[in-house]
Amino acid sequence: MNKIYRIVFNQATQTWTAVAENARAKGKSGRTTVGSSKLTTLVGASAISVAALLSAQAMAEDTYFHVNNGTNSGTGDATTNLGSVTDAAGATKLYSLAAGMSAKADGQMAIAIGTGANAADSSAIAIGERAGTEGVANRTIMIGSYAGTKSSTSDSILVGSHSAYNRTGSGGLIAIGNGAGSYEMSTTENPGFPEGLAYTTAIGNIAAVNATGTYNDYIGTQAGYYRHGDYNVSMGYLAGAAQASYSAVDISGIRTGAMGHDNVFFGTYSGLGLNGNDNIAIGQMSNAAWKFDDKNKTGSMNDESIKVAYADDTIAIGQETTAQKNTAIAIGKGAKAATAEGDVALGAGSVTRAVTPTSSATINNVTYEKFAGAEPTSVVSVGDVGQERQIQNVAAGQITADSTDAINGSQLYAVADKLTAVDTAANRTNYFHVNTGNANQADGNATTNEGTVDAKGGATATGAIAAGVNAKALNSHDIAIGQNATAQSTAVGAISIGFEANAAAKENGRAAYSPIAIGARSSAKGTQAVAIGWVSQATNEYATAVGGGATASGYNSSVVGNYAQATQENAAAFGANAEALGQNATAIGTYSRATVTGATTLGAASTASGAFSTANGYSADATGTRSTSIGSDSQATANFATALGNGAWATAANATAVGSGARATGAASLAAGGAAQTQAFQSAAFGNGASVYAGGVQALALGSNATTNDANAVALGSGARTTAAVATTSATINGVTYDGFAGTAPIATVSVGNDTQKRTITNVAAGRISADSTDAINGSQLYAVADKLTAVDTAANRTNYFHVNTGDKNQAVGDADTNEGTVDAKGGATGLYSLAAGMSAKADGQMAVAIGTSANAVGSGAVAIGEQAGTKATMADRTVMIGSQAGNSSNTTNSVLLGSQSAYNRVGSGLVAIGTNAAGASTPLDFDNNLTSSVAIGESAAFDASGIWNSYIGTMAGSYKQGENNVGIGYYAGAGEIGSSGKKTEAGDTGSIGSNNVAFGYFAGSGVDGDDNIAIGQWANTGANPDGGFIGFNDTVALGRDTVANLDSNVAIGAEAKATTAEGDVALGAGSVTRAVTPTSSATINNVTYGTFAGAAPTSAVSVGAVGSERQIQNVAAGRITATSTDAINGSQLYAVADKLTADIKAADTNIHGRIDNLDKDYRAGVAGNAAMVNIPQVTRPGANLLGIGLGHHRGESAVAVGFSSSSDNEQLIFKMSGSANTQGDFTIGSGLGWQW
Repeated sequence: MNKIYRIVFNQATQTWTAVAENARAKGKSGRTTVGSSKLTTLVGASAISVAALLSAQAMAEDTYFHVNNGTNSGTGDATTNLGSVTDAAGATKLYSLAAGMSAKADGQMAIAIGTGANAADSSAIAIGERAGTEGVANRTIMIGSYAGTKSSTSDSILVGSHSAYNRTGSGGLIAIGNGAGSYEMSTTENPGFPEGLAYTTAIGNIAAVNATGTYNDYIGTQAGYYRHGDYNVSMGYLAGAAQASYSAVDISGIRTGAMGHDNVFFGTYSGLGLNGNDNIAIGQMSNAAWKFDDKNKTGSMNDESIKVAYADDTIAIGQETTAQKNTAIAIGKGAKAATAEGDVALGAGSVTRAVTPTSSATINNVTYEKFAGAEPTSVVSVGDVGQERQIQNVAAGQITADSTDAINGSQLYAVADKLTAVDTAANRTNYFHVNTGNANQADGNATTNEGTVDAKGGATATGAIAAGVNAKALNSHDIAIGQNATAQSTAVGAISIGFEANAAAKENGRAAYSPIAIGARSSAKGTQAVAIGWVSQATNEYATAVGGGATASGYNSSVVGNYAQATQENAAAFGANAEALGQNATAIGTYSRATVTGATTLGAASTASGAFSTANGYSADATGTRSTSIGSDSQATANFATALGNGAWATAANATAVGSGARATGAASLAAGGAAQTQAFQSAAFGNGASVYAGGVQALALGSNATTNDANAVALGSGARTTAAVATTSATINGVTYDGFAGTAPIATVSVGNDTQKRTITNVAAGRISADSTDAINGSQLYAVADKLTAVDTAANRTNYFHVNTGDKNQAVGDADTNEGTVDAKGGATGLYSLAAGMSAKADGQMAVAIGTSANAVGSGAVAIGEQAGTKATMADRTVMIGSQAGNSSNTTNSVLLGSQSAYNRVGSGLVAIGTNAAGASTPLDFDNNLTSSVAIGESAAFDASGIWNSYIGTMAGSYKQGENNVGIGYYAGAGEIGSSGKKTEAGDTGSIGSNNVAFGYFAGSGVDGDDNIAIGQWANTGANPDGGFIGFNDTVALGRDTVANLDSNVAIGAEAKATTAEGDVALGAGSVTRAVTPTSSATINNVTYGTFAGAAPTSAVSVGAVGSERQIQNVAAGRITATSTDAINGSQLYAVADKLTADIKAADTNIHGRIDNLDKDYRAGVAGNAAMVNIPQVTRPGANLLGIGLGHHRGESAVAVGFSSSSDNEQLIFKMSGSANTQGDFTIGSGLGWQW
C-alpha cells in the first residue's frame, strides 16, 4: 500500500482526498465549515453501554474485542487487536476497551472502536476508522473516520471525518463536522503563528480550518477559516474567515490569515478578511473586505491576492454594510461608514462623507458665530445625496450657547414666532414680586404685596420672591407663595407655600437655613426642616413631616402619613397614625408603633416595644430585647426570640418559631412548620405538626407529624416516632453467633417510621466494610456477598450480538440480518473491517461502526450508534449518526447527526444536526431540495427546511425555511411558519423563502419571505398575513422586541420600534414609529413664507420616537448652513441665530426710536416757527407799511420770525410776507396777497 503523504479537501465533492506528496491545487486556497454541541454525556453513555453488553460474551474464541480488567490471562496481539476474549490484545492499559481490527486502547480506561482506531491516552474515546491515530488525546472523544488523527488534544470533543486532523496544542476543543478544526500547515509553512486552537468550538463542514487561538466559537461552513486570535464568535458560511476559494486545495496554499480578538460575526461572509479587535458584523457580507459573486463563484481581491481591512471596535449590521474605520457604525443594507473614525451610517444606503467644521454661518450678509460642536470628529449620516431622510419624533433639544442637541421643527417655529410677536404686557399691578437688589427698584406695598411687576412688594430682601396677597419673604433668597404665607426674617433661603404657611427658625432665635413649609398652615422651624401637608409640623432641625397633621419633632426625624408622628432623634414613621417614639426607631404601617430605642415595625397595628426589636406583619408583637416577630399575629416575647409566620410564637430566650401556628417554648429551640412545636432545650422540629416534647432535650423531629420525647433522638420522616435505644453486641443466625460488633453503646435512636408504618432507606452509598466500621450497608453490598458465594463462571462461546469483520475469507458468517452469531463471526458487520454491536445491527460500509438495536452504518467510515440509527438510510459515507432513529431513511455524506430522529428523511452533505428531529423532514426530499453544508441545533431545528450554508440553533429554528446562507438562533427564529399555527405560503405549502437572512431571538424573523434581512429580538420582524401567506421584504434590519421593518431596506432598532411607512424608513429607539414623509420646500410663519429648502423631496424617514414620546438628539456637531445644506442644525446654531436677530432688532429699534425722536423735534420746531410767523402784527392803515417780529415756542423747541405787510390807499389790496428760523436750524418763509371789498 502506498504511503499517504497528505490529505486534502475537495470542495466540489465535499470529501477529503488522499493525494501524492507533489499534488497541488489548480485554484486559490479555500475551505468550508459548519456547527457544535456538548456530546460528552451522550457518547460516554453509548460507550459504557457497549462495554456492558459485551461483558457477558464468550471468552474462548479469538476476537477483535478486548477489555483490560487488570486480570487478563493473556496478552493477544497488541498490533492487530486479535486474541481470545480473555486476552488484553489492543486494550493495553488497565480498564481499557479495544474493538476492531488494529484498534488500540493504550490509555487507562480508554475506548477504541473501529478499524485502526487509537485511544492512546487516559480516558480517551476513539470511534471510527483510524480515529485518534498518531495522536495524543487525554480525556478526548473522537468519533468519525480519521477524527483526531495526528492531533494533540485534551478534554476535547471531535466528531466528524477528519475533525481536528493534524491539530496540536489544543485543550478543551469542540470540533463537529467534516474536517472541523483541522490544521494543514507546518511551522515552516506558517511562521509566526501558534498551532493551537484551545477551548474553542468549531461546528460545520471544515469550520476553523487553520485557525488558531483560544476561547473562540465558529459555527457554519468554513466559518473562522484562517482566523488567528482569541474570544472570537462567528456564525454563518465563511463568517469571520480570512479568505475563500471555490477550488480543491492542498496544504501548499496561502499561509496568511486574519488577526484579531473579541470579534462577533453573524451572517454569510460577515467580517470576511477583516483584521482588528472588538468588531461586530451582522448580516450577509457585513464589514467584509471580500466581495463575492455567488452565482459565478468568484471573489474580488487586491494585488497581494488577499483582500483585507483593518479596524477596531466597529459595528456593521445589514447586508453589505461597511464600517472599516475604528469605532465606526453602519446599520442598514449597503450602509457605509468608512470616512473617519467614529462615523455612523444609519439606514439602507446611507453614506458618510468628510466632516465639515462649522463655527459660523453668513446669511444675507449677517454672520452668526460661536457655534458649539464646531470641531466634529466624525459624521452621522441617515441617507445619501438625493436619498435624504427626515428625522421624525425628535424631542426638543436644549437651546444654550454651548448646546449640541438637535433642534426640532417646533423649536424653530417658536423662535420665528417670538421674533414676530409683540409683547403687550406692561407694568400691570400684581401680587408677584422679585427683589433684584437694585437700589432704584420700586418698593410697592410690603404689607399687602401689591405693586407693579418691577416693584419689591412683600419681597423685602435681596433675591426674595413673594407671590400672593399679604405674602412676605423677609430674608435673602426667601420664597413666600400664598395668602398670608411668611418666610421669616430669621430664616435664610426659606420656602413657604400655602395659606398661612410659615417657614422660620427654631424658637431659640438662632438663624435657620432652607426650611420648607408647603400646605395650608404648615410650619417648618429649623435648618432644612420640611413640612408638607395641611397643618403639618416639622419643628426641629433636619426634620421632615409629610401628610395632613403629620408631626416630626425629633432632630433629623422623618414622618410620612396623616397624623403620623416621630418624636425622637433619627426616628421615622410611615403610615397614617404611625408612631416612632424612640431614638432611631422606625414605624411603617397604619397605627404601627415603635416605642423604644432602635425598634422597627412593618405592618398595620404592629408593635415593637423591646429595645432593638423588629415586628413585621399585621398585629405582630416583638416585646423582647432584640427579638424578631414576622407574620400576622406573630409574637416574640423573650430576649433574642424569633417568630416567623402567621400566629407563630417564640416565648423562650433564643427560641425560633417558623411557620403558621408554630410554637417554640424551649430555650434555644427551633420549630419550623405549620403547628410545629419544641418544648425542650436545644431541640428542633421541622414539618407540619412535627413535635419535640419536654423530654426531648437536643432531639430532632424531621417530617410532618414526626414526634419524639427522647433526649438526643431523631425522628425522620412523616409520622416517625422514636423509642429508647437498645444496645446490640452480637447476633445468632441458624445456630451461628456473630459478635465483635462495633457501635454497641448507642446514646439514642434514629427512627424513620413507627410501629405500623415502616420505610426503606434508599440511595445509600456503599459503606466501609471493616471490623470497626459503623457505616450502613446497602443492598448491592449484600447482593455482592451472596452472589460471590454462589457464582460460577459459565461463560463459554455463547451466542452474542457483537461482531467485527476481520476481512478473513475464512471468518464465520453468522446472521447478517439479526447480527446474531458466535464471537468470531461477522454477523451484521458485512463491510470490510466494520463493527456491529446489537440485535439486528448492520455495518454495511467499509470500516463502519453500528452500535444499537437495528443500527445501520451504510457507508464507508459511517458511524451509527443507537436504536435504529441509520435504519433505511441509503447512503452515510463518513457520517456520524448517534441517537434513536438518527439518520433514519436519510442520504447523507460527511455529516454529523446527533439526537433522536435527527436528519430523518433528509438528503444532504456536510450537514450537522443536533437535537430531536433536528434537520428532519416529514417526507423524503429529493436531491434538488436538500439541506447541505448546514447546521441545525435544537429540537426540530430546520425541520422540513432546505438549502445550503444555513445555520439554525434553537427549537424549530429555521423550520420550513427554503434558502441559502440563512442564520437563525432562538425558538422558531427564522422559521418558515409562525409557531404552532402551521401557517405556510400557499405555493406548494412549503414555508417561506429567502436567503442571507439573520434572525436571533424568540420567533425572530419567522414567517418572512425575502432576502438579506436581519431580525434580532423577541418577535422581531415576524410576519404573517391573515390569509395564511407571508409578508415579503428585503434588506431590512430589526433589532429589539416586537420590532417591525416590513418594507425593503427599512431599519427598526429598539423595543416595539416600527419602520413601516416607506421603503428605506429608519425607526431608532424603543417605541419609535415612522410616518409618511412630508416634502417641505417652504414654511409660512405669521404670514411670512420661508422657501427654497434643500432636501425638499425626502424618500424616507428616520424616526427617534413617536407622537407624545419624542426624544432629544444630543451631541450633534454644527451642520453646514448653506442654501443647499441638508445637515442637522444643533441648539447652539439656533441660539446664535436668535441671539443675532435679537441684537439686530434691538439695534433697529434704537435707530427707529432715534429717528422718531428727531422727527418729533423737527415737528415741534416747525410748530414753533409757524407760531412765530402767525403772531407778527399786520398793517391796519390804508396806504401804510409794517415791519414786525414774532416769537414762537412748542414743547421745548423755539423760533423767531420777521414779517412785512402793506395796504393800498383804498385798503382793497393787502400784501404780506414773513420768514422764521427755529432751534433745529430750519427756515420757513411765506407770502400772501389779498383783495377785500
